[in-house]
Amino acid sequence: MRAKTKLFVAIIFFATIPLLILNIFLSLRISKENEDIFRSVISQNTKIRAQNLSVLFDEDLNRAKEIVSIDYVKELVEESNKLSWAEFSSSGFQMAELVKKDLEDVQRFNSNVEKAMLVNNDGKIVVSSADDEGEILKNKDFLFSIADKYNGIAFDVLNSNASENPVYYVAKFVYSDENELQGIFVQICNTKAIQNILNFSKTSSSYFLILDLKGNIFEYPYTSLVNFSEQPSYEELKDFFKNSLTLGGQQAAGSFKKFRNH
Repeated sequence: MRAKTKLFVAIIFFATIPLLILNIFLSLRISKENEDIFRSVISQNTKIRAQNLSVLFDEDLNRAKEIVSIDYVKELVEESNKLSWAEFSSSGFQMAELVKKDLEDVQRFNSNVEKAMLVNNDGKIVVSSADDEGEILKNKDFLFSIADKYNGIAFDVLNSNASENPVYYVAKFVYSDENELQGIFVQICNTKAIQNILNFSKTSSSYFLILDLKGNIFEYPYTSLVNFSEQPSYEELKDFFKNSLTLGGQQAAGSFKKFRNH
């Protein structure tokens, strides 16, 4: 009779600079002689998902870089910092119409983008694809931190009508020609494409996770967004991700199950 073992496997790959993709397999009985083959297959499978996500996130980041490099975009945001909103909104800048069209095109031609906006240093929306110019954002500090500390991408949840809408933000700074910070360009993106990518590898004995630099865990199938950055055990969680490929299988899986139940 062939020996059987319960194999607990955690496979991690970088999806892009600010994200990790993790594939957890639990309670899977497998013969020892097939263990190496199994590990190789799921490793390759997870690597492919990471590559697919990299393409998606790179497109988002490159789009943001392109917008913030446009001269009339930089000039418009700079002017919004110099003038009162009443003066700015009544000045009739022709370039505002150009920027508005650019942002509407960003949303129109990219199915994952739900909103695109330019925000000045005061947290005020200068131009938006959602026609909410002049609104002051309550999460201004969070958005600026995405561009500053989280390499341009972070997950969050929008709550409306008592339902959760998981999204991710893509943010890049807008600088003047004198290299002075003027604001940020933000894309609010739905997670449909991400969930479709992860769904290709869904099995009854596995689940996928994405970890961003803010400490957010986005899990597929999606239930809720969990943030571990303020948990006392966050450093231990990071050690789990770092060591999961070399930890004893049951120890690694058991450690992660403990974090999921927080």
